[in-house]
Amino acid sequence: MKIRNVVLAIFLSMILSACSGSSNRSATGEPGIDPLSGLYKVVAQTNTVKSSDFYFNGDLYPLESCGRTKCTGRGNLFISPTIPVGILVDFGFETEAEIGGVEIVRTDEDDDWRLLGGWMNHSAFFVHKFVLRNGTLVVSQSSGRRYSNAFADLPVEGSASYEGAMVGTHIMTADRYTGQSSMTANFGETPTIDIHFTDIVNVSTGDTRADISYAGASVSDRKGIWLLVGAANYVNGEFMGPDNEEVVGVFQNVDLIGAFGAKRTE
Repeated sequence: MKIRNVVLAIFLSMILSACSGSSNRSATGEPGIDPLSGLYKVVAQTNTVKSSDFYFNGDLYPLESCGRTKCTGRGNLFISPTIPVGILVDFGFETEAEIGGVEIVRTDEDDDWRLLGGWMNHSAFFVHKFVLRNGTLVVSQSSGRRYSNAFADLPVEGSASYEGAMVGTHIMTADRYTGQSSMTANFGETPTIDIHFTDIVNVSTGDTRADISYAGASVSDRKGIWLLVGAANYVNGEFMGPDNEEVVGVFQNVDLIGAFGAKRTE
């Protein structure tokens, strides 16, 4: 087995171990810490998980499917889709900002980040990174994930607007970014959604990135899943909650992968 595969196997086993370790969560999945109890609750009750592609030291490992306990991809790659408790409890957390009406939180340890994201009533979205140090070796993984529950049928006509936030990470440097998210959904016989990420800023340096847009993304079924695929340009998400009151998903745009969420405004 190649040394990189050995390291990857060890690294992934640590992730799974962290997910199954002890915590102060109750049987219902709520840890009793505020404000992240809302995030825990959504994750504990989720019935669907989606992840952006997986990057191992900058190399792409496309994900094929995700379930409650694992994601699978190229080379029988298994990674846990659940937020390891240690990320939130052991590393601590603080509020990063409120963006588009969504509270964004982050975790830090020794000036190194682990999680950046937020949650709404029916969904959560975030990017995260794990680091395994073995001597001078650093193994890192970054991905955008979203958890959600409470589906609803889409309207047969009309439109809806959404405002919220996006979070992202660079696939090579693991720099973090936040920004505004806004969407306009047009329902009907062939529903579509326009997605825009603006005011994208590097969390650490304040440097900005160009706006990102996915115009006319097709809603592929009545539950509201849409997908645009390019070489490194896609978005995958869903409408969530009663009256489709939330939108949540994951994306990649060239060297930025991430996740987003937004609440219905009209």
